[in-house]
Amino acid sequence: MEVSEVVLDEHQSNKQTALEDDGGIAENKQASCIGRELFRLRRKESNGSSHLEKGHLSDTEVCSLSGDKKPSSCLKDADERVKQESSKLSTSLSVDSFPVGLIKSLEKDTDAALSKNVAMSCGSQKGAKCYEENEIMQSRTQTMCQSSSGHAMPGQLHAAWETMQDMFAELLKEEIQRVVELEAENAVLQQSLAMLPQLQQDHKDLLDLRERIKRNKSNGIIMTEDRDMDGEYGDDEETDDEISLAPSDATNEDYYEALEVLNQHEFIAKSTAPEENEVLGERIDYSQEPPEEGDLSNDTDNVSEGDDYEQPRSRLPAPRPLQRGFSLWSVLKNAIGKDLNHITMPATINEPLSVLQRCAEELQYSYLLEKASNHDDSIERLVWVSLFACATYHGSPHRDAKPFNPLLGETYEWQSVDGRLRFIAEQVSHHPPVLAFHSENLISDYTIYGEVEVKNRFWGKSVEVFPAGRVHLRIPRHNDHYSWSKITTCIHNVVVGKLWIDNYGELVICNHETGEVSRIRFHKATGKEQGRLTGKIFDKKGTLMCSLIGNYMKQISIIPEASWSQKNIYGDMKCLWKCPAPPEDYDQQYCFSRFTIGLNELTPELRDALPPTDSRFRSDQRALEDGHLDKATPEKIRLEEKQRESSRRRKDRGEEWRCTWFNQRVPGTSQVKTGEDGEEPTWVFNGQYWKAREKQDWSLCPDIM
Repeated sequence: MEVSEVVLDEHQSNKQTALEDDGGIAENKQASCIGRELFRLRRKESNGSSHLEKGHLSDTEVCSLSGDKKPSSCLKDADERVKQESSKLSTSLSVDSFPVGLIKSLEKDTDAALSKNVAMSCGSQKGAKCYEENEIMQSRTQTMCQSSSGHAMPGQLHAAWETMQDMFAELLKEEIQRVVELEAENAVLQQSLAMLPQLQQDHKDLLDLRERIKRNKSNGIIMTEDRDMDGEYGDDEETDDEISLAPSDATNEDYYEALEVLNQHEFIAKSTAPEENEVLGERIDYSQEPPEEGDLSNDTDNVSEGDDYEQPRSRLPAPRPLQRGFSLWSVLKNAIGKDLNHITMPATINEPLSVLQRCAEELQYSYLLEKASNHDDSIERLVWVSLFACATYHGSPHRDAKPFNPLLGETYEWQSVDGRLRFIAEQVSHHPPVLAFHSENLISDYTIYGEVEVKNRFWGKSVEVFPAGRVHLRIPRHNDHYSWSKITTCIHNVVVGKLWIDNYGELVICNHETGEVSRIRFHKATGKEQGRLTGKIFDKKGTLMCSLIGNYMKQISIIPEASWSQKNIYGDMKCLWKCPAPPEDYDQQYCFSRFTIGLNELTPELRDALPPTDSRFRSDQRALEDGHLDKATPEKIRLEEKQRESSRRRKDRGEEWRCTWFNQRVPGTSQVKTGEDGEEPTWVFNGQYWKAREKQDWSLCPDIM
């Protein structure tokens, strides 16, 4: 910012005053006025030249007017210095860079000159007046020095500068306040935008609910009344493992109950739709999954044309319950490193199947065993047995609900619709939990049996399930005896995060008659793939015959080796198994397959034929399947407490538990067999179940329900 140099000289006014007071002392007036003239500053023009302020005279003009052509030497030196310094001020000066040294130098020279002139006229009255004028000039000089040094700058320019600074400060405050307000509005806007999708979905759900209620009223459908689980459960006698399930906020409970009712009505509406009735009328072969490739087709049809069999259901009675605000961590936090079989869980985290039924579920791939039984080559039979063992895991990664722990003495029976394949399982021990099973195919002439002790551990973030015991398969036609153990299943993120399941470990299948071995590695899940497996099949000499690669959740292929005599049949690589397509509403039906959906069905014929210990008669499991969530958990606790009471009574009487349909191979030995030497299981089927079923004699069955 350029500053116009201010003229401080008041020569004309001082000259007029001196002439009026005393016209005879021109020299004294000239001396005092020349000192003031020394402070005259020049203003720079736009072209760079300097000129004197209008109405003022130069030092030379003052001297010529006074008639003195030879001023004093000190004044002459001062005038010369003024000229020299003025030539240096041709450029613009800012307020902060004003030449203070020039002012101080001029002030010093002027004081000396004025003091000398005052001394010459100190004897006269006029000289005293000039001395007073000298004091006034010195005061003005000091004011000019302060202004040039960066202090107060008087005048209109300084006032404008201060006004501009005040205005800038006010504008800055207003701008800062506006930015802060905009930031606050932006935060509110971002929060509103984040809530917008949920609000839109809630609005849509509300409209759909109103529409369904209106449609149900028009059709005469009365919605079931919501039940308060707290009222029924609160008056029951508490057990050691009892837990609280209801949320503290009743409004949340009402909200979840409303969602459950809506979910059930939607599911039932789909089940009773005309197009669904057509599906219910279709005949579904549950003992086989039709292979994709022509050479994999089953040579033996399960159901011949014209046979009239009652087909299993294709949908569950009610959908899987929604999340009801239950925190699994409230149950598991005190169970780290312990066996979860000793902890009572709420029924809503279960699926409507027992562990016995999960064991029977593997028979949906029995067509692979029939395929093995029909081959004459022992390596081919081992290949198909390996495929059966791998296929049983295909749906497990989606089954995140826990099956019900069987009661001691609980049984489960299953038969194919044509009656050629049948299965029986019994819970033979409670501590430790051990089940024994036996299945036989009456046409293909094979038997699969074994025992399983379910062990699990909770590690804080995951639960590992590692079944002990071995599965045995016998094909008398070829005198084959196979056995293998189950691999480890791990449930991840049981407390926080999205729950997911993985299977890993090595599955070793041995043919104890021929010495051939199949070794299949289930790889742990990675970020890119889950379910990958690789396997190798060796003959009795340890020579590699073929390899298996693929994914047990998708498909499995074979790669034959040149050393195998059947290589020309399979080529370089061939797909042998593909997983079946899931049914409709797969997620709402606990991710069950079509075969699994029918396992807990209780038809009038089965109700009259089954023993009272069958899993289908479990009241807690039936309540969960039917969607009666408020009854499932109390019934589960009732059955478990009844089991504890029976155990206490046997202990008081000194009695030992005796199984009904399975016996200990070696009396007094209850530990399951886990060796790979082909040793028979500890618990063996006594063959009496099917005889008792024919006679409908269930007098040996205990009262456990």
